[in-house]
Formats: sequence, C-alpha cells, structure tokens
Amino acid sequence: MMATLNFDFNPVLGNARIGIRPLVPGDFQDLFACASDPLIWEQHPEKLRYERAAFQVYFDEAIKSGSAFLISDVKTGSAIGSSRYYDYSAEENSVAVGYTFLTRAYWGNGYNLALKQLMLDHAFRFVDIVILHIGENNMRSRKATEKLGALKIAELERSFSGRANVLNFIYQLNKKDWIRKSSHLFTQKQTMERPLPDEYMPHFQHYLDQSGEGEFFNLLEQNTAEVFRFFNAIPPDKENYAYAPGKWTIKSVLMHLIDVDRIFSFRALVAARLDPSPLPSFEEDEYAAHVDVTNRSMENLLTEFEAVRKTIILQFENATEAQSRFKGNVSGHPISPRAIGFIIIGHANHHLSILTERYF
Repeated sequence: MMATLNFDFNPVLGNARIGIRPLVPGDFQDLFACASDPLIWEQHPEKLRYERAAFQVYFDEAIKSGSAFLISDVKTGSAIGSSRYYDYSAEENSVAVGYTFLTRAYWGNGYNLALKQLMLDHAFRFVDIVILHIGENNMRSRKATEKLGALKIAELERSFSGRANVLNFIYQLNKKDWIRKSSHLFTQKQTMERPLPDEYMPHFQHYLDQSGEGEFFNLLEQNTAEVFRFFNAIPPDKENYAYAPGKWTIKSVLMHLIDVDRIFSFRALVAARLDPSPLPSFEEDEYAAHVDVTNRSMENLLTEFEAVRKTIILQFENATEAQSRFKGNVSGHPISPRAIGFIIIGHANHHLSILTERYF
C-alpha cells in the first residue's frame, strides 16, 4: 500500500522525558559537548566521532539531511543527543531512523525508549515500515533495537562519511508489530519476580541459572528474538543436520522448544488456577521420535514458535502477582508459574548453547 501523506521530516515532539526539534547550525557547540565522550562511540563504526573534526562531518551531514533533531531533557532544557530520519521511500512505504546518540548519563534509564516512542509513533503516521541500520559490533544498539520488536532482515556494507564500508545489520519494524509491542512497553505496570527455591524442583536450577539477569518480560522478549535470529541464520543445507547418529537435527531442536513451551505453559495455567490435579512428566525423546519435521520449512516452524510465544507472553502479562506464586503439582513436586516462566527462558538458552557448541 502506498503512503497517502507526505512524510513530515521536521516535527516538534515531546513527552514526559524528552523533547525533539529540528537541528539548526547554531546547535553545534551544545551537541558537540554531548558527543565528546569516547565511550559513546566505542562500539560504533565511527569510533573517533568524539573528536571535533569527525563530529563536524557528522553535524554537517545532519544539517544537510534536513531531517535531523536535537534531543533535550524536558526537565533541564539541556541538549542530550541527536537522531534523524533518512532513506524515505514512498514506493516501499518506509523510512529509516538512525544516526542516534545520547550522552551516557541518559543510558539505561528509559530515555532511549522515550525517544524511539516519539520517533516511531510519528513515523508510523506516514509509513508502514521503519528500517534501522546497526553496526555489526554495536551490541548496545542491537539489543535496544531488538527490544523494540524489530527483526534483523539482512546485512549490508555501508560507508559512513566517505570512509571504508562497514558491515551493518538491517532491522525492520512493521507498524502492526510496533502497535502491539508499544502497548506492552509503555502500559505494562507489573513484572514477575524470580521464584524462591521451594517453587521448583532442584533439577530445574540449571535452566533458572541460564535465564539471565533482568526484568522477566524483557528477558522473555529478548529470548524470543534470539531464538528467531539463531534459527533464521541456519543455512538451508544444515537445517536437517545432526552432529552424531541418533541426535536431534537442528529443526528437531526447534520443534522441541515449541513442545516444551506448550507443555510448561499448560503447567503454569494449571498452577495459576489452583488446580491440585497432579500432572505427569513427559519424555522428551519420545515426543521427538513421534514428530517428523524433515519436510517442514524453518519459516513454518518459526511461525509456530512465534504463535506459542505470543500466547505465553499474554498468559504471564495477565497473571496476578499472587497467581504467579501459586504452586502446581508435577510428578509429586511443586512448581509455580513464575518458576516456569524463567525455566522457559533458560531452557531455550540451554539449547541455543548446545547448538552453538556442537553443531557448528
């Protein structure tokens, strides 16, 4: 569908944390003061942008673009960074968002998310697709981009300021996915605490240890994105590969993750409803032996995985704090929904580690 409105590249936008307005030549000194910190650029392809000469090139290109912004802290009015729109395509109904930086005092405390909310909400008034280019080694930006719900779709060599080409990962965020994701990002009021030791069987400790540190819903979203990235990158000729006779193929491992997610989410449901009925364990090898994924495409399997994960996310988002602590009965042992939530994450990470170590 073609865009029906001409894209507005020069809005003045704001929320409770930040304001953005079009960048003007007189902003150079304030913005350079923000950028003159080597640690801001240590993972960026342009690592010397903290130096005046390199930053001058960045600033001049930003002014020339006609679509760059000065970002300010609404409480103090001080400049804290910059961003811009670029590569608008009416034909593709898309625009790119990038060239973004914030001073380090505003990292990790919601300001980048507040910025993206403003810029993405504005962009999606005019287009259906937003593109983000992230340097291969810029792990901070990659993680922040994935948190928005964007998916990596390609890799591309790009040149910055006339310098040698560097590898960029191309991420795409669709309007409908942003609407769904932003609802979760900006309206979610509760989280889910980690379980106490009496809420799970000791042999699950390994998975809990591999679930990572951080807020549960962020971990679950990041883990879902990581599973997508990993299996999307498998070459077609390796999808049915097993590293030894009798071992699961790569696609069988993905099918196993889908099965386990379904089984554990049902266990969480039973526990959350205070159903005392005992639930049996399951034999994973028997399940794997009775499903043939040889002729299923990786895309088809990932579609099923995504559907299951969306259900799980909704299930846990709508559980009360008390329900998350209720205990179900699996093979005579107690287990709580919140324990199950972290186990699901750790279980997937466990298998991604095994695939990395033994299959490649």
